[in-house]
Amino acid sequence: MTKDEILSLDPYTARLTDKDIEFGMELYTEDAEEKAVFIREYSSFIGNVINTYGHKYYHEFHIINKKYLANLTAQPNPDKTFIGFLFIKEAEYFQNFNAYAEVVRNINSALELEEDLPIHFKAAALNCVVGALWNCNLYKESEKYMTKMEALMESEEMTPLLKFTVGCNLMNGFAVLGDRIKTDYYYDLLKGFSREDVGDNFYCFLEIFKLSDEAKLNADSIPSQEYIEKLRESMKFIYPGNGIEEDYADIFIPIVKYVRGFAKDAKLVELCLKIIETTYSLPDKINIYMFMFKEFGMTKETEPVLYSRYYDALVSHYKMIAENRKHEITNEIMNEELAEKYRISAGTDALTGLGNRTSYEECLDEIAKQPEFPDNLYVVMLDLNGLKGVNDTYGHDAGDEFIRAAGECITKSLNSPGKVFRIGGDEFMAIVYDTPTGMDKFMENLDAQCAAWKGSHNTPLSISKGFSQTRDIVALEQETRRERIEKMAKIADRRMYEDKKAYYERTGKDRRR
Repeated sequence: MTKDEILSLDPYTARLTDKDIEFGMELYTEDAEEKAVFIREYSSFIGNVINTYGHKYYHEFHIINKKYLANLTAQPNPDKTFIGFLFIKEAEYFQNFNAYAEVVRNINSALELEEDLPIHFKAAALNCVVGALWNCNLYKESEKYMTKMEALMESEEMTPLLKFTVGCNLMNGFAVLGDRIKTDYYYDLLKGFSREDVGDNFYCFLEIFKLSDEAKLNADSIPSQEYIEKLRESMKFIYPGNGIEEDYADIFIPIVKYVRGFAKDAKLVELCLKIIETTYSLPDKINIYMFMFKEFGMTKETEPVLYSRYYDALVSHYKMIAENRKHEITNEIMNEELAEKYRISAGTDALTGLGNRTSYEECLDEIAKQPEFPDNLYVVMLDLNGLKGVNDTYGHDAGDEFIRAAGECITKSLNSPGKVFRIGGDEFMAIVYDTPTGMDKFMENLDAQCAAWKGSHNTPLSISKGFSQTRDIVALEQETRRERIEKMAKIADRRMYEDKKAYYERTGKDRRR
């Protein structure tokens, strides 16, 4: 596939080769590290890869997710919709390793986005965190999330399929909590959906979940013949990719316990083996193996082949966890490096390498937090003369060269402690700690640097400038320190425009150019 084809994939419908996926991984890794403009397309790519290969590439996606998260969260106005999506994908990643604390942490981060998180992401987030808590036997702790799920069911934005899926999880959840009334309520509600509303593939969830819920609620009673028949009928829905194959242990272990003694052990063992073959989840496989050995009295001696498979699953799971731990250590190192990289880039002007408006605002915040307001503070406003004329005459590449040169001249002229920022197209600002003599020297140096510069088109470089110092303002008791600095900036700005006016009067140039 070409780059354009990878970027235009329909969600969940494309059939990708390993080569396509490797190319896509390279494309989205580069995007995640740079401008992060293809995040919407990345979400479709993930869906297609998982639909085709399951969790084969989960480590690779985990690394890309981390890079996108570090990049997007450092941006001034990121698309929070996709930040939420990435948190959910991270939670799903950790769910594969039973790292449930990380699951809850990521889901809570997603849910904190509130109205910025679309309803289908909220549903996915709540389903994920509730499942994680159940797997830890933290049923009471799951109730607050289930309350959110119930509120979601009332939303008119919920599609039938989404409402059906959330309803199935609520029905199952209340059965786990032993609440028969709410379990029956949601079963009756879900029976109102038609197969056309949600599709055969999803409609099978309802009866399978209902069988499991009845087993949990009626564990001390005798299963009816009708129940046994429904169980037999539901077996045709057990196949890879049906959407619930990672919850088989939770669904079917209660069922097998419930019908034990009312169905042949051989058939129940056959069912367990079918589930083991079908599920993608190694923890599920291991849980079912453990259940079989305990429930049916199997041993290593009586079932050596089965025990060998169980042992292989344990080894695979251990290797997977070890691999995950290795990834987590390297990712934590990477996260610190990425966070610093994107923090710096978020405050850096791409053209000049100087601080940008964001960095300038952070600098003011730092000054405002100092124990005492500095008495040697200078605020310098600088504005490049004639940029429009350069752009109109020689093009914007020449204009960019002009801007870069101005930034270099300002930086080279500054001998005192301070920072220089580009805050607009041709506008610069400096925050300097200096003396009046030092500031006069800065202005002289700047004039000399500008006079010495020779650009590609022999265009002279000129910068209008004005500054103010701490003693230029009267500190009012009700003023914040930030307001004092902003007052100094206004004085410097006025003086800069006076200098600019004098420049155009002296040179006779058209100010509009």
